Amino acid sequence: MRTLFLLTFLTIYSNFIYPQTCSTPYRIVVLGSSTAAGMGATPNHSWVYLYTQYLKGINTGYQVYNLAVGGYTTYDINPTGYVPPPDRPSPDTAHNITKALSLQPDAIIINLPTNDVGRGYTIAEQQANYQRVISLATAQNVKVWVCSTQPRNDYSAQMVANLKTMRDWTFSYFGDKSIDFWTGMNQPNDSIKWAYSYGDGIHFNDSGHYVLYTRAVARNIPQALCNGNPPPPTVPVVLNSFTVTNSTNKLQLNWSTAYEKNVKRFLVQRSTDSVNFSALATVTATGNDSTARSYTYLDTVLRKVKQLYRLDVIVADTHYIYSSIKSGIPDTAYGANTYFNITNLQVQPNKDKLQILWYSNNEKSTKQFIIEHSSDSLHWNTVGTLAAAGNYSGSRFYNFTDTTTYYRLQYYRLNMVTTTNLHFFSAVVKGMPDTMYTQPFRIATFTVTLQQSKAQLNWTTSAEKNTMNFSIERSRDTLTWLAIGTVNAAGNSTTTRSYSFRDTATQTGTVYYRLNMLTHDNRRFFSKVVKFTFPAARIKSSPQAPVVSDAKDGLLLAPNPIQESTQLLGLSPGNHAVRIFDFSGREIYFNPQFQQGKKIDAHHWTRGVYIVVVDEGKYRLKVVKQ
Repeated sequence: MRTLFLLTFLTIYSNFIYPQTCSTPYRIVVLGSSTAAGMGATPNHSWVYLYTQYLKGINTGYQVYNLAVGGYTTYDINPTGYVPPPDRPSPDTAHNITKALSLQPDAIIINLPTNDVGRGYTIAEQQANYQRVISLATAQNVKVWVCSTQPRNDYSAQMVANLKTMRDWTFSYFGDKSIDFWTGMNQPNDSIKWAYSYGDGIHFNDSGHYVLYTRAVARNIPQALCNGNPPPPTVPVVLNSFTVTNSTNKLQLNWSTAYEKNVKRFLVQRSTDSVNFSALATVTATGNDSTARSYTYLDTVLRKVKQLYRLDVIVADTHYIYSSIKSGIPDTAYGANTYFNITNLQVQPNKDKLQILWYSNNEKSTKQFIIEHSSDSLHWNTVGTLAAAGNYSGSRFYNFTDTTTYYRLQYYRLNMVTTTNLHFFSAVVKGMPDTMYTQPFRIATFTVTLQQSKAQLNWTTSAEKNTMNFSIERSRDTLTWLAIGTVNAAGNSTTTRSYSFRDTATQTGTVYYRLNMLTHDNRRFFSKVVKFTFPAARIKSSPQAPVVSDAKDGLLLAPNPIQESTQLLGLSPGNHAVRIFDFSGREIYFNPQFQQGKKIDAHHWTRGVYIVVVDEGKYRLKVVKQ
């Protein structure tokens, strides 16, 4: 169903995203590495596959050849015959620019996002390789589009800086023949945005590949291959320009058309991630006009981070095209903040919660602090409010605890409101929750083994925080537990710690063990329960409790001899431990919560004499199975 939905959507998208006046089928070759090869995407969801389906929606005669190979660099796609410097790979003649040109393409797309930087190739080397490849294609009159670098998680700060340098060079050097695979795909620290991450820190998932696909579509390569001729007046609308600029502390959209025919309106849409757009407003179009027309729209909501906008052009009450996506960064510093003077804004763990602390100095006409939270520093939500001082000369301390428990890095800021409803925003601060608070004992292993007929318990911890001791507990039924010893804990540790305890009591049958763990602030935690079965015990004679044939102090087995089952009568109220051994001394029955009147099933016993032991040897009775 998901695949069907996506393919249906892509069919619609390919028909409407960019009206094509040239339907000539072209040949396009893709050179690249693992991203272009489809790594991270499920089958039929890579950006190259989606782009191929888009082109075939224009004309089924389109041919796309994907020569990408995982791990390749700019050296691998150099022309055949090129001799690289020492310790650099030679061109792959089956997947390089020479092979691409042999397929007689009209266009080539190159997608080599991160491998050059990862292998330590210099910026100059990468640029020289690109120039060498492009020169060969240009000589054969083949147009080339180059994808920018991509964010990556496992690189050092210097390597990330090199990725960004190559990104900026790609935009500058190739201009409108560059494809942006970076913007909006990264977290604030330039790692891969979690919504697009495949999980290996290197590649994009289906959602990420879909964004890359839209970026390739936005370059309108089919129209460029038609020599960039503008659409004739038979199309309903020609968009001349579209920009986003600052207007005081708001964002203003400006666009113009060169031609309109039956255009009803423009739907202004906004996004923070270039994927999910929401309708913001409607601007009425001129309708029919062969001269240039200009439009403007002011986003009156005060935005705090970069915003992305596009226009949905409505012709005859039907969606026609989307404009390109334009971004704008709000001027959050607009206006003099003479009301709030915030210092020492910070986030720190408070048990299993995060606490925001700050000082406000010399407040004037202040109304309140709105505390806003984000998990990615892009999408913000309100988690609480605090009343401000109003007018206060001097330093005033504030603190707020976010009641939600988190398990990874979080971001916070203050939305500060004056009595006249002016808004000012603090810097963004981040904090890591104390993940050890809710699990101060990190049990790595817990085992029970038999040593000299006794239970030997061994366990290890991978980390501890504020730990006090381990209380070892034993049970016969996992319901009632008995503390049998205590072992001191490490207190605080980030390395593996080993512990052991020996249960010196003689046990038979199945026994359960667990660790009751105590912290210095009197919080208790329990380990998993470990089940251990002792080897079958053998009955020993006892002069204090001789075996009697049928009854002892009012205890009676009836019937005896037995055929199918028997009952133990004469027991006092409450639970009793009852064990039954065959004549060789092997235990065949055990019930630690036996009560008078309960039947003992014996239909599976073999014929012979059996010994019934009550309450660990207090009574012993003999029973015969016929």
